[in-house]
Amino acid sequence: MLIDSSYLSDNTKKIYSLKERIVREPKYVEKVQLLTLNKNKPYLGLKGDYGLFCSDLWWDNILKGNINTICYKGFICRVFEAGQDKIGKFNTVSIRLIDGSLMDFSIYVNDEKDRVLYKEGFCVYIIKAFDEFKCPPSKNRKYSDITLEVAITYDL
Repeated sequence: MLIDSSYLSDNTKKIYSLKERIVREPKYVEKVQLLTLNKNKPYLGLKGDYGLFCSDLWWDNILKGNINTICYKGFICRVFEAGQDKIGKFNTVSIRLIDGSLMDFSIYVNDEKDRVLYKEGFCVYIIKAFDEFKCPPSKNRKYSDITLEVAITYDL
């Protein structure tokens, strides 16, 4: 677990792990890696300077700090459906971070039954990695933010 367990209480559950997702969806990793390797698509994909997405080298570089990561902690203040397509289920939360700022975050779970843990007032921990794009889509967005883990304290 990348989330520092010293922050977590007994009633905190890890509800998403990229490592678990890639075991269940190896094609997802393959697609991302193929974009990185595809020289005919210089504007799409990750740069790959620290290893191919989800490779052992990539994970090692995350643990060594060569790929920047950040841990967000805050309280869910809104659960809602975002986007143009009405899919009939909540897919986004607003989180009041410890510094007082607001962040919208897509709902990630490895097991659909854990979606119910995204509730107003519950504390959420999110670890994201920032891997550089081959060709940044804008000057302000040079990195892909990749959700590595999510944990929620479900009984305050």
